Amino acid sequence: MSYLFGRIAFERFDVSGRDLKILDESHVAKIDEHAIGKTGALTADGVEVGFTAGRHILDLDFNLAKNIVNDSLTFGMRVDTNKLPADLMRAYAEMELVAILAESGQEYPNKKMKQQAKEAAEERLNDEAKSGRFRRMKQFPVLWDIRNKVVYFGGSNQNAMERFASLFKEAFGRTLTRRTSGLIAHDVATRLEKTRSLEDLSPTAFTGPGKTMPFAWISEAMGTRDFIGNEFLLWLWWHVENEGDTLSLEDDSTVTCMMARTLALECPLAETGKETITSDAPVQLPEAKRAVQAGKLPRKAGLTLVRHDQQYDLTLQAETFTVTGASLPKLDKMSPADANVERVDQIRELAETLELLFGAFVARRLSNAWREDVKSIREWLDKED
Repeated sequence: MSYLFGRIAFERFDVSGRDLKILDESHVAKIDEHAIGKTGALTADGVEVGFTAGRHILDLDFNLAKNIVNDSLTFGMRVDTNKLPADLMRAYAEMELVAILAESGQEYPNKKMKQQAKEAAEERLNDEAKSGRFRRMKQFPVLWDIRNKVVYFGGSNQNAMERFASLFKEAFGRTLTRRTSGLIAHDVATRLEKTRSLEDLSPTAFTGPGKTMPFAWISEAMGTRDFIGNEFLLWLWWHVENEGDTLSLEDDSTVTCMMARTLALECPLAETGKETITSDAPVQLPEAKRAVQAGKLPRKAGLTLVRHDQQYDLTLQAETFTVTGASLPKLDKMSPADANVERVDQIRELAETLELLFGAFVARRLSNAWREDVKSIREWLDKED
């Protein structure tokens, strides 16, 4: 599935290296050179990874008009695996053993016969695998936006992301850095000249005696500040419910926000488990607030955002800032080429809206006003609905 149509999902990565001024035939040639089928098996487990032209899993028609759109390189990464069925392996081994026994005239097989049957079964299965019988294909859409020096990758599987980062570096000589909540917060803090304040942050205790606590799903060894994403979703919930659903942004625009469709919460200490609520307005259900009162924090939430009269519906993962199931505004009737250009701008607009909204929170989080917000949130949570 391409980023140029349908619902979208993405992880974002910052791209290292000097700025690119223009994309040309050489960049299309690079993805063609590293296309699936040309690079061979990259790992010992026989997994094959390579680029596609992006339209579908078999699309290898690379060309300038298709793959370069609006200062972006659009393509795909395909992962092919050959997973040999264990049940079929056992069946082949049993069949081979029956044949070996019949030929030997013995009533019971010995160790050598069993080994011989196993080897024959493996050879038969491997021959069938070479024909592609057990091949499984998975494609991940990719959009490299050179204007903003960021790559959108349509998958959050850690293994797939690592394979993509390796292949991207091999093709373009550039390193990718995952754009999580902590990294975005660092960029905001740098603009505000408050990086030291960010480094000194520890998770906020919104319930209980006020003692901060480590997050079970975040590794302290990484020195990460991704817990800010969890605090952001709770703050946004409180703000929409108590302060209003329209927020002012750094660029003097405004965004109207609603939390909808889904809400996933989890205990940071991994003591009281997880809870997922599905509803048109999950934060309005009493069990949602009770979960926070019990110490859980949001890890994922459905959002509807309206900015510049454009509506975006999506699900946001708090720590990684992963977007899934995003619906972009419908386009007016226009040529396919113009629609592709507009589509890329919509993706940029969605990412910008999310970062500006999150940036408004980070600025608040790093200011003296945060104490008043925490006090108000705690009072809100203490109220019985």
